[in-house]
Amino acid sequence: MKKWFSLIAAVLLFFPGRAQELLPDKIAAKLPVYSQAFPFEKVYLQTDRELYLAGETIWFNARQFTRKSTPPAQLSTEITVNLYHADGTFISGDKFLSEGGEAAGDLQLSADLPAGRYYLAAFTPLQQKVEEIFIKPIVVEQFYAGDIDLTFPGAEEVFPAGQDVLLTLKASGPDGKPAGKHRLNFTVLLGDKPIAGGKIRTENGTAHIPVKIPEKTGRETLALQVTPPGNHWTKKWLLKTSADQLRLEFRPEGGTLLAHIPQKIGYAVTAPGKRPVDIQADIIDSYGNLVAKTNTFTPGFGLFPFRTDPGKSYRLIITSEYGKEQGFSLPQPGAARLALSVPQTDSDFIYADLFLPDSISQQLVLAVTSGFSFEWGATLEVAASARIKIPKRELPTGILQLTVFDPAGKPLASRLLFRPPTQTLSFAITSEVQDNEKVQITVAATSENGKPATPKATLSVIDPFWQLPAGEELPGYLLLNSELERPVPNASGLTDPKAGLETALDYLLIASRLKNFSWGKVLELQPGQTETAAVETGISGRVTDNKGKAVANAKISILNSRNMQMYNASADAQGRFAFPSLEAADLS
Repeated sequence: MKKWFSLIAAVLLFFPGRAQELLPDKIAAKLPVYSQAFPFEKVYLQTDRELYLAGETIWFNARQFTRKSTPPAQLSTEITVNLYHADGTFISGDKFLSEGGEAAGDLQLSADLPAGRYYLAAFTPLQQKVEEIFIKPIVVEQFYAGDIDLTFPGAEEVFPAGQDVLLTLKASGPDGKPAGKHRLNFTVLLGDKPIAGGKIRTENGTAHIPVKIPEKTGRETLALQVTPPGNHWTKKWLLKTSADQLRLEFRPEGGTLLAHIPQKIGYAVTAPGKRPVDIQADIIDSYGNLVAKTNTFTPGFGLFPFRTDPGKSYRLIITSEYGKEQGFSLPQPGAARLALSVPQTDSDFIYADLFLPDSISQQLVLAVTSGFSFEWGATLEVAASARIKIPKRELPTGILQLTVFDPAGKPLASRLLFRPPTQTLSFAITSEVQDNEKVQITVAATSENGKPATPKATLSVIDPFWQLPAGEELPGYLLLNSELERPVPNASGLTDPKAGLETALDYLLIASRLKNFSWGKVLELQPGQTETAAVETGISGRVTDNKGKAVANAKISILNSRNMQMYNASADAQGRFAFPSLEAADLS
């Protein structure tokens, strides 16, 4: 049997061009139908700076991409760019015409805009869900005599529920020295509701805030907000408490579990506010026996090898301070007909292991897709188990989806993979103070082979005193976070082939899914059928004439009476329209 499967692997290796012929038409033909019914578009927004003074102009360039495009490509002809306060309040915004997948524009900041953190949201009419919208943090400052920088050293501390605690802030001036005798106002928020507040004063660079931690927080965020008497800036920190309920989701590799089969189980863990957090935990069986230990390898994501015994149940119990003793039941083996594992990859191949619950030979279809495009596939006979070698040279860079189908086209197991880009840029930045007290900054870019390159780049120079928030970098966003339902911390670092983090990223993708993609919907959708994707917090409907006939391309407008913001939409060929809602409770 091993020789037979090695022969199959050799056929796959030397005749990859026949793979699409072997893939059932039922699967291959559905992808373009689905991509037309559910067009997927993403936007990346680049600003001239991240720090602005009130009254200045934000200059930006917005670029559109489809799921397959590397250079900008567009489906929509307009891009909306809105500015929001950190609490989700709409400030200003406009629509901009897009040509060739790019739109340049500007937003004017009002002269009396309070200092603080703000967010730019960029989206097209096709992006109907909040998680599909690109968010860029910026900072607005107003320079006042005696301005101070506040930090909260206890941001990672876990505060005991129901107890009185003393929160300590550190204050320094632009020179880095401790700042004294500054009056400040503070508010403690549970969700959107203020539960405490008062006035404090800094002394020798320190301010103490007495707070009673609520007995119950559940999934609501507890936050500390501090402003000066003039309210010309705001600082906000989310607090961790022993009452916070963490959320943990398991995903076996390939999406299915088989008893007795060693498999990898990935998990994603978040705190209130959807914040990815680190944990340590024990895996125990139904008798209380310790089976394994695990910990997250990057904030919000973890993985452990596991083998499920029939008739036993298992739980993950958090042992680290944050979320301590909270338990989560592991998934149980169901009626799965196959388990999928990718034990390794090398420079030439992706190795896929297939496991069946019995030794009866089955015909299967193995497919690799990229977004809405079929890239590689094969039909094969499997009994008990098999290892398949998938040649990398046939596959594009970026996120790939490996799926196994039965002969009827039903997906049995699926998981995500990542093939890093083959070309990267390196930047060298040097500075020199001139005789006229100006600073000359030189930026040199080189390609992977060390040759000079001429990329488009934006250089921002800023005093570290302002502590700018980290935003999404284009490579990580385009290749990773714009594609995944759950954002990944340090996406650009993970996708950099020079960082050597391909294995860590592969583990992380076990617990991830693609945005706006479902094999169930792909296979059910019929040619010519269209659907309007569900809008979680928006308004959608259908325009018809007095006879009930759909009115295509009808223009619809709604007015938000809270902020007097006008929203516009166009009906599709079936008269359907949708308005996304961007009134988030808290974008921070």
